Amino acid sequence: MQHRRCGKCVSSMDGCGHPVHKRLCRYNRTYTLRLTIVPADGYVLNTTTLIQLNDGSRIVEDITLNPNDGSLSGTVIFETAKAKLLSISEPAPITGVANGTEKTAAAFGLPDTVTIETEDAAVTTAAAVWAMDEITQEQYDPSILSREQTFTVHGTITLPEQIDNPEGISLGASIKVTVLAAGFVGNPAAYPAEGTYAENQSVALRSSTQDAEIYYTTDGAAPDQATGIRYTGAIPVTGVPGESVTATIQAIAVKDGMQDSEVAAFTYTINLPALKYAVTVQNGTGSGEYEQGQTVTITADAPEEGKQFKGWKVEKGAVILGDSNAATTTFTMPAEAVSITAVYVDNPDATDIPDNPDNPDNPDTPDNQDRPDNPDTPDNQNRRDDPNIPDASDNPDTEAYYILSGADSSWTKESRHSLIIIGSGDFSKFAGVKVDNSLLDKECYEAAAGSTVITLKAAYLNSAC
Repeated sequence: MQHRRCGKCVSSMDGCGHPVHKRLCRYNRTYTLRLTIVPADGYVLNTTTLIQLNDGSRIVEDITLNPNDGSLSGTVIFETAKAKLLSISEPAPITGVANGTEKTAAAFGLPDTVTIETEDAAVTTAAAVWAMDEITQEQYDPSILSREQTFTVHGTITLPEQIDNPEGISLGASIKVTVLAAGFVGNPAAYPAEGTYAENQSVALRSSTQDAEIYYTTDGAAPDQATGIRYTGAIPVTGVPGESVTATIQAIAVKDGMQDSEVAAFTYTINLPALKYAVTVQNGTGSGEYEQGQTVTITADAPEEGKQFKGWKVEKGAVILGDSNAATTTFTMPAEAVSITAVYVDNPDATDIPDNPDNPDNPDTPDNQDRPDNPDTPDNQNRRDDPNIPDASDNPDTEAYYILSGADSSWTKESRHSLIIIGSGDFSKFAGVKVDNSLLDKECYEAAAGSTVITLKAAYLNSAC
């Protein structure tokens, strides 16, 4: 007979119905076998026939007789024969783990099973459990960003039930894990780009790394999170009119779990055009717009017939004329508008002025009685009381003086600024300064030529003198 299942066993029966085995079958797996035996010619089978396999080690049960062909059918339950374990393969190393990865088998990508080799090659894997809690801080420190970290994780293998380990092969496993150094944050970039500009700029900083923070400095120091300014918006870069101003922004980008970017530097030069202020010249030339500090030249118009140039009167602006009595003179442009007038008087060499009490040039007219060059005004009467100040009335040839700049000036108490008054007189004839009919101490003011420039000191004005 030929076995329908394995096709390898040929059995015959003797006259007593006992099987005669020429070769035995062996089964390596647990299963239920339904066996059918067909009698050879001259043999008759019945349900009392004893059917044995493997020299009686297996008995066919639940035998039934097929009346059509006289065959017997029965069931055989085979016990499992365990496969022998031959070897366990070491798992492949795990590489490319991101820095800061949580210390779990799943996060590291450790395998759940390992490859095994058995005698019948029916089973190829076995479960593996990894001892993650045995990884020490020295082996893997997520706070170390600048270098790779390689360490070994140990585990235990559990064999399937159908695998036997008669040779006592170790069921321990190990796997190498490499954690990469942290990546670098993208370097800061600046918009607009560094360079030279004729206008003030607002500089925006960006990093290609999402959610990175930027810290910057403008004082030349290298930036970091401790010393830098946290970037929250565009950085103003401003210049000074008429000057070339250079500013350098240094910036660094940072993010948790990543290495800081390189320090980037951006240099901007701002060349703003100089501010210009208006000069208005009455009765002369030189009007225009000038930069602060520029030398301005003004020239009085030619006098009309019967007139002569007397000098310059500053109507507006803090300027000191090179020579207030010269028809052509200069001054240094201040940071404000200037208005100046050329003053003319009658030419004494011209025809005598008629004795007309209404003539504006007649010193006896009511208006001219209050002129500063009228010896009968109260101020000039007080001048006579001071022996140090010459009185114009004592000398008919004495030239009359008047204020060119600083008349009706105002000054704020506690201010640190001085007060400048410019008179028309020749400085060589200057004798002193009187305020409220009292001669000032020379420590309270400074006097200089051009015509006569008196600077009242702030200390005096604050009643310190």
